[in-house]
Amino acid sequence: MSQSANHALIFGASGVAGWGLVNEILKNYPKEGTFSKVTTVINRPLKLQDYYWPHASPSRPELQLVSGVNLLNGTVEEFASSLNEKIRGLETVTHAYYFETMRLPPSLSTENWYASFQTHLTAASANRTWTWCEVCPDAIIGFVPNGSTFNLAAHWATYLSAYLLLEGKGAEVPYPGTARGYESKFNDASASIIGRLAIWASLSPEKCGGGRLFNIADREQPSSMAERWPMICDYFGLVGVPPLGEGKGTLLPGEYLEARKEELDEKGFRGVSVWKGDFIDTYGFYCDFDRQLSLAKIREVGFLEERDPHESWVEAFEAFRRAGMIPGSE
Repeated sequence: MSQSANHALIFGASGVAGWGLVNEILKNYPKEGTFSKVTTVINRPLKLQDYYWPHASPSRPELQLVSGVNLLNGTVEEFASSLNEKIRGLETVTHAYYFETMRLPPSLSTENWYASFQTHLTAASANRTWTWCEVCPDAIIGFVPNGSTFNLAAHWATYLSAYLLLEGKGAEVPYPGTARGYESKFNDASASIIGRLAIWASLSPEKCGGGRLFNIADREQPSSMAERWPMICDYFGLVGVPPLGEGKGTLLPGEYLEARKEELDEKGFRGVSVWKGDFIDTYGFYCDFDRQLSLAKIREVGFLEERDPHESWVEAFEAFRRAGMIPGSE
């Protein structure tokens, strides 16, 4: 492999977007030799084999896994010193990656500390040789190795695996949300396509730098849960149907799992506890408006990749199965 000087530094590599980015770099996207090294920075330690990334190979970038880095602890100087101590070859880093929320109106930005990142990066990069950009997806579809409570694919995979076990193959599963949420338009965004755009943009600073924001999704054509839910349920051998309607007493996924916990324990259900995030449990209720994204900007700068959104869901479910986080195929 022809060696590149590119060294990627990725914060939050155990999250859904960070995991997908590392996975794409280790798979040699966009081509073999693009990166020579990738350093992942996480807080909670996890064994390398539990990440299920591609195995080490002479044809792949060298991977350095660094744990025990808490972005909230200490001063800026102490944090910098900690990185220098923990990361081998920190001075050779050429590209740094992290993911954040979009810029919010003043009434909301004061309640969300992510917005301050944009202000800081804009000021810090002024008259410097480095630049930055943002990628902005809707809900991210992908695998995480640690059972994140804010992963929609993991949440529904656990719920539907349990539903199949208790209700049987072919059982109907009402969408956990409102009729408006079921019909509203959105764009699926896989961790894979997000990672690919992040890599592509970082390698094209002349096109993508200067703090530009780029929407990203698997495809330009919007989806709806009326399209997606039956497909998701079918993967688990179930029949996805529209919501029963407000006031009909339908249990949310987390409520269903809690109510049937004893039965699931008796049957040896192997699902990971990923359903405790109320934010995800009510996804079908608060996401009840059209929110499709325009991909015009990324197309204008030359990023043209698309993929089938349903394949993104299946890819995530298969990864959870391989990791033993949800039961295998019946």
